[in-house]
Amino acid sequence: MRNTVLIIVCLVISLTFAFGVTEVAVRFIEPQEVAPIRFVFDPKLGEIPTPNQKGRKIRPGVFDHTYSHNSLGLRGSKEYTFERHTDHRLLFLGDSFTYGFGVNDDQTFPYLTEKRLGADKLSVEVINAGNSGRGTDFALKFFRVLGYKFHPTLTVFCFLGKNFVDDERGQFYAVAANGEITPKSLRGSRGLIKNLLLNLPGYDWLISWSQAANLVKEAGIKWFFKHTDKKAINEGSLIISYPERGQGYANPETLRLTEIYLKNLVESVRNSGSSLMIFYLPMAPEVELFRKTPQKSKDEAAFESIIHNQGEELISLTPTLAASGEPLNKLYFVPSDGHWTPLGQALAAQYISEQIENRLKNH
Repeated sequence: MRNTVLIIVCLVISLTFAFGVTEVAVRFIEPQEVAPIRFVFDPKLGEIPTPNQKGRKIRPGVFDHTYSHNSLGLRGSKEYTFERHTDHRLLFLGDSFTYGFGVNDDQTFPYLTEKRLGADKLSVEVINAGNSGRGTDFALKFFRVLGYKFHPTLTVFCFLGKNFVDDERGQFYAVAANGEITPKSLRGSRGLIKNLLLNLPGYDWLISWSQAANLVKEAGIKWFFKHTDKKAINEGSLIISYPERGQGYANPETLRLTEIYLKNLVESVRNSGSSLMIFYLPMAPEVELFRKTPQKSKDEAAFESIIHNQGEELISLTPTLAASGEPLNKLYFVPSDGHWTPLGQALAAQYISEQIENRLKNH
């Protein structure tokens, strides 16, 4: 019995030492991103930020930020009632740029917009419903399922070129040839798996701090991606991927789908009694292009055409960020990530809050 216990203790010590050495080696040789499981599957909305979570996400050499989600999976710890207690309530819809990927809660442009408008003595409450890797179809789904219940006086939809790809995945609606849409029964392969892993003892803790564990996880994802049909992956949302940007993400099919989703979003917002504002959020190459030419990217021009077809106005942040004079690596986490830095978020908030204040005061 004594020998058995000794063998077990030695084995545990050996494994711990080996894991420790591996961890140190990975951190020096091939640093990995670490973070908790940040998304889970919701039967009505699909994959959403993990509710009631406070976490820290580290991408070595790029960013190190903390974040929180409330009980509905909305960015920030603040809870919201459906009853409005301010003169104005703003609902922000968008993807990871709107969510604020890479920055703290109080550095996101929706948060800073509320702060700036409040400083100008406006009674405003802002809800950040940004969700990473989601496009116009998710914005429509969220508004119809939950967003309208908050009775927003202003709904702010933020779009960037990659969302054309998101809209093509067809996760939330079946689209008929005549443009009619029908809600799909949601199946979230990635979200369901993450729900299971979240309840697996020790897993969430392990990937929250161990770069070695995340190296193994990423290797598994790459292997799966390589050996699985990419169309099936995208439709099941197991892995969110984007093609090389090239000349842009818009093509005839993505344009058709985005226009259909946007048309329905416009109608849903109007029917709820809310007003709609639409902003275009440029990626780093689009700002660089505008500085050189200046001209808008093909993606922005294509989206602007869609907006005009709906009788709406597109407000672009491209000229503002280009005119800032700031180097791209000060505005974006480039080249390794591509999201806005705290400075990029702050400049966006300044311009967006000015546009919103004008709208609120003139309507």
